Order: sequence, then C-alpha cells, then structure tokens
Amino acid sequence: MDVIAYLSDPLLYSLRAAARSAATVHAATGTREFDALLTLHPASIAVVDPQVPGLRDPTALLPIFERHAAVQVIAYATLSPAAMRGYGLLASHGVRHLMLRGVDDAPERIRALLASVPGDTLSQILLRMAEPLLARLPLPLGRAVEELFRDPHRMPDVGDLARSAGIGRRTLDRTLERCGIAPAGTLVRAARVVRVYHYLRGSRIPLKAIAGTLGYLTPRGLTSEVCLMTGFLPSSLARELDPEDFLARIADRMRRTSPVPAPPAPPAPLARPAGRPLASRVRARRTPSPLPARLRAKWHG
Repeated sequence: MDVIAYLSDPLLYSLRAAARSAATVHAATGTREFDALLTLHPASIAVVDPQVPGLRDPTALLPIFERHAAVQVIAYATLSPAAMRGYGLLASHGVRHLMLRGVDDAPERIRALLASVPGDTLSQILLRMAEPLLARLPLPLGRAVEELFRDPHRMPDVGDLARSAGIGRRTLDRTLERCGIAPAGTLVRAARVVRVYHYLRGSRIPLKAIAGTLGYLTPRGLTSEVCLMTGFLPSSLARELDPEDFLARIADRMRRTSPVPAPPAPPAPLARPAGRPLASRVRARRTPSPLPARLRAKWHG
C-alpha cells in the first residue's frame, strides 16, 4: 500500500516507523510535490499536517484533494489551537480522520487506521450505487444510513441506527418497509460485511482480529453474516468476487424483496348426492343377491 505524506519531520518519522511493514510512505516537501506524488503513485491514503512548515493556509490542499477524490485523507497533527483550527477547515470539506501526536498515534493504532481507511472507498461507491434507493428516506434517516456504512463499528446494532436517526425502532422498521428498503438488521449486516471484504482483500489481518474490530462476538458470527450476505465463506470471498460483483450483491441485498404470493387454493371437490358413498353403491350393484335356500337346493339337486 502506498501512502503520500505531507508532514513535519517529527510526524513523518512516527508515521514511517509505524508503517514500516504495512505501507510505503512517500514524503512531499510542498504542495506541488504532494500533488505530483498523488499522481505518480497508486496511493489510497494521504496523511497531512494542517500546520506543516511552508503551508500558510490548509485550504490550499482542497483543490488537490478534489483532483484525487478516490484518495482518503488523514489529518495528523500536534495538539494545539492552531492545528485544531486547521483541522476544522479540512473537516468542513470532508476530511474525517484525525490522529494527534502523543495521544492516539501509537504504532499499532497508526497501522490499524491505515488498514481501515481505504474501506471507506468501497462504502462510498456502494452509497453512490444505492443513492436512488436511499433518496426515498427522510433526510435524518438517510444521513444515519450513510453514517452506518461509513463507520459500521459505531452502530453495531439496529438500536444504534434508530437513535442516530432520532426515531424509534418501530418507526424505523415501518419507514424502511414503506420505502422499499431492506430491514434495518440487513443494513447493519451489509455495512459490516463491506468492511470485512475490505480487510480480507487488502490486508493479512487474522479473521479473529477482524471480527473483534467490527464488533462480532466470535469469528463464527462473522462467517455466518458473510455467507448470508454473499453466499461465500470469508476464506474465498475476496478471491471469488471482485469489488464490482461484491458491491452489486450488497446493493441488491439493500432492496426489500416483494413477498412471494401464496399458491392458489385447490378447487373444492364436487358435491356428492346424499346417501351411501358412490363406491358402495357401485359395489352394491355389482354384487348378486344370494339365492333363497329353496332355490339353491333345487339348483344343486
């Protein structure tokens, strides 16, 4: 994995030390080089310091981010009022990830963040595919569903989705049904499985660690959901399905399927005449009446 960094020297050193075995870090010394490196390398992540020396205004990075919209951006800063103001400017234009030096930049945390962020790209593509479907939802619920797919670990169950939308569980279920969208439980499973696919395809993280990261109680629960949503085991999912096919399956799962109509009832049997059953009447006609004893003696005599 290629990572493009535009950082001050102390932050660059920490990033390189943490990502040594997980990613190749390409360092830029200015905005032009930063833009050129993003063009030159197939990077999925850029890490920037809002207060890097030589950068007078963090918003100067925004046109670069727009040209490389598929690249996910992480802000990495030293905790200070100026740095927080710079991050606020970037966050208002869609930069959602922040690391603070000495607070949450331990090597294992940096590696975990680098592993998880590219999964946002899959979620964004899926949300674009499902945009006509999600447009049927009321705005608060639509935003909550989008946030579910961007950060599935923050909404591990249906109750969290309902609270994020500011509605009750029954209202949530009725609204999704009325809009032709799959039940809330299916949406929660779909969001998690998208992130599972990302981890399986782009890293060597053990299945047990993936399950813990995404809130599964056991790896067996993860395996069950992957099979339910895709028809594949985790061991073969990334190998058998390319991203386009995988996302098409998940998008299809997000639509509520119409119930299968019940088969028509069989026609009622024709009414039979009153009296003995037909079979017994037929048997009665076919069975000869016994001869009286006087005639039997005469017949055999």
